Amino acid sequence: MSKKIKRNPRSLGRKWALQYLYQSDIAKLEFQEEEFALFITQIENAPSAPNEHESSKGFAFAREIVQGVLNNIKEIDAFITEEAKNWKIDRMATTDRNVLRIAVFELMEIKTNHPVIIVNEAVELAKTFGDSDSFKFVNGIGDTLARKLRPEEMEK
Repeated sequence: MSKKIKRNPRSLGRKWALQYLYQSDIAKLEFQEEEFALFITQIENAPSAPNEHESSKGFAFAREIVQGVLNNIKEIDAFITEEAKNWKIDRMATTDRNVLRIAVFELMEIKTNHPVIIVNEAVELAKTFGDSDSFKFVNGIGDTLARKLRPEEMEK
């Protein structure tokens, strides 16, 4: 019998949120609960499906991120555009744009994680799903936005 690897539910949630946001961004779709439920079902039925505890917490976090990003996308994109000198949001790589959206949403709304953790998680997503330079781009903008959105925590 193989032993399941224990994974961080929040990291899984970010990964799933990125995958869903990427797909929605490409297709220009708004959040629909039925589509999200189908997306989650596909993950649950995959051979590498997480255990029940990981998946329930991860799915809840993914839903929170997806809904938060899509409900606040104009404000989030404005923050990214302001810091991404010479880059228009629609000209960024789809993966990079959505990784940054997740990070900005977390920096704005989810105060339980330190900003450094949020930026590090974004960098890891960029390394996994982006191109060879994505993580540098995400790290630079993510760090600047963390200092802007949560300056008191970044000084510690």
